[in-house]
Amino acid sequence: METKTARQQRPAIRYRDMVKGMNNDEKIELMFVLIESMRSSMSADSESEPPLMPPYSEEEIYARIAQSKRDSAAGLGQESEEMFRELEKEFAKEDYELENSLCD
Repeated sequence: METKTARQQRPAIRYRDMVKGMNNDEKIELMFVLIESMRSSMSADSESEPPLMPPYSEEEIYARIAQSKRDSAAGLGQESEEMFRELEKEFAKEDYELENSLCD
């Protein structure tokens, strides 16, 4: 059975809390560091297997960020706070169902 501490450490929630105090420049820098980390581990893990999709260039990433900003200004998409609330509800539902199935 999953402990309360483990439930509280769901990756999406933990990562959101980690970046909450960062400004946008710091978040973008972190994104590049993570992408480079993934590239390194993917090439080390499976040199013979091609990646599922080619990595984005820095220009492509900035273009996607700009498009996201335009979408947001147009009222499209979903605010991150709303998305995280929905995720937390979904995780709580899954936890409830898991706990009930273990009690049966």
